[in-house]
Amino acid sequence: MPISTSLLRTLTLVLSYFTLAARPVAAQSTQYATSVVPTPVNVTDATSAADQNTGTAAILQPGLVQAGTATERVQFASVIPAGSSNTGLSMRINNVANDLLMASVLDNVTIKAYLNGVLKGTWQASKLINLNVLNPSQRTNVVLSPAPTSDFNQLELSAANAVSAYSISLFEAFGPSPAPLPVQLVSFQGKAAAAGVQLNWQTASELNNSHFVVERAAAGEAGFVALSHVAGAGNSSQARSYQYVDATPLALGYYRLGQVDANGQVTYSPVVVVQAATAVLAAYPSPATTTLLVASPTTTQLSFYDQQGQLVQQATLAAGQQPLDVSGLPAGVYYLRAADTGQSVRFVKAR
Repeated sequence: MPISTSLLRTLTLVLSYFTLAARPVAAQSTQYATSVVPTPVNVTDATSAADQNTGTAAILQPGLVQAGTATERVQFASVIPAGSSNTGLSMRINNVANDLLMASVLDNVTIKAYLNGVLKGTWQASKLINLNVLNPSQRTNVVLSPAPTSDFNQLELSAANAVSAYSISLFEAFGPSPAPLPVQLVSFQGKAAAAGVQLNWQTASELNNSHFVVERAAAGEAGFVALSHVAGAGNSSQARSYQYVDATPLALGYYRLGQVDANGQVTYSPVVVVQAATAVLAAYPSPATTTLLVASPTTTQLSFYDQQGQLVQQATLAAGQQPLDVSGLPAGVYYLRAADTGQSVRFVKAR
């Protein structure tokens, strides 16, 4: 009796499933080792364990000599974070005839995780592989359990000699791919301008980008204050440029950019520091201990007065910003006065 088209389609799908099941699905969430760390011992075709070819493998041959071992370490392009599941090796144990010998072999097989050569975890194959589901000479994906407790970017397979001659085919190492960055920020810069402080940034791509938050902090202060929200592109594979002008800048401002995902998660840019082209006298930090940074629009004679109005110090100040030594002043509140403009500014001297 002829097989129906529907049944043929079902059989095709089932066969496709089992073909894919031989390897962890190479979806966006999975990455494979891309290089071999130069530490192979008693290994044939070492680079085949990281060539992205499912049909090739490095062959570990521990041998029967006393203390005979075979070791190969492979490296991922991206760090795999602690706690990641679906992480391990695709391998096949060769030349083992029965479960008793298999148990002996597994006791001699070790998997280790490293971060740039520093050991981060060790697993025994005998505790990872169930003999009921592993047949000799059958390719198997060995998943690390428990999951790694530290970040790593290298996996090493090591096999020692056992009661029977055997070898191990190491096809590849696999683990989760890093999550795509919501925004690839190319640059974030600030400069003084006639209108204030001009901030510019550029993105190379955006994924679910809700908006940016421009934040500013004063010198000597830990907290940032939001100045403005700038809408993002949402999703974009094209380079995009943005701009914001702080029309009421501080004499010295610390700026950062908060990128907000559609789900509300925030990622911050590096901080940029901008000295405004200010037309007023400014002094920071306050309180100051040994050095006071003073910004002036002009060259002027600067006078220091205490709270009682007594002149305690004088200095000639060039236009722009320069440091002044205030280490000799007693702790207290002081006022600076510019002789040419009459502008004054208050600061606190700490002990």
